[in-house]
Amino acid sequence: KDGFLSKVTTVRMSKLTRMVDVLDILRRQLVRVPQGTDPDAGQFGDAAEFGCKLTALDVQLFPTLTLDFLRENKDNPNLLKEIETGFNTRLTTDLVDLGFNGIADDAAGADRAAKFIRLNKGWLQIMRDAGNTPKINIDPATDGWIASLRTIMDASDTRFRSSSVFLMNEADADEYARELNAPITGTAMNADSPLRRFEGKPIEAHPDMPRGSVAFTPLKNLVYGVST
Repeated sequence: KDGFLSKVTTVRMSKLTRMVDVLDILRRQLVRVPQGTDPDAGQFGDAAEFGCKLTALDVQLFPTLTLDFLRENKDNPNLLKEIETGFNTRLTTDLVDLGFNGIADDAAGADRAAKFIRLNKGWLQIMRDAGNTPKINIDPATDGWIASLRTIMDASDTRFRSSSVFLMNEADADEYARELNAPITGTAMNADSPLRRFEGKPIEAHPDMPRGSVAFTPLKNLVYGVST
């Protein structure tokens, strides 16, 4: 089961569109005003407002089971539960896949795979389209992952650096670990492993993240909307 959606921000939507507002209280707001004097315009606390607009688009999952399958499993008392769990798991993993790889929202394409990645724009495509999101080119094959991650961190917005993680493809994260000259054993690495960190910042590795791409961001900046 893919637990990635539990790490991002989930927004329940009662309508097909919703504004998501974020308030950021800026640093160094303390001032000194003599007693009995009102603060002037430059002494009031300042806040920055950020946000985005979520638009829910229809998607469907149409389960199909053959009659032969049902006959062969008619004596399984847990069959209904297993089928329900299986399709719910597929729904979740497809949504995460679309979150990483979605490039458009017109559902156009020559085949099913091409249409899938155009069901809705994913997080990475939204970052690519955003004019105020820092973007740099990296070449890990030439420069290595250590230098590439350092370049990404140096280019990041210092306001959000302390809460950001490196979002990477799992295979790319393993290549970074090999650069550290640390053997990769058969034991799965977890978030506490030093091989899943760069200069103290966590590396969130996921197999659906496109190879060669990295996002350095707080995971809560990734928003997932559900229309109910």
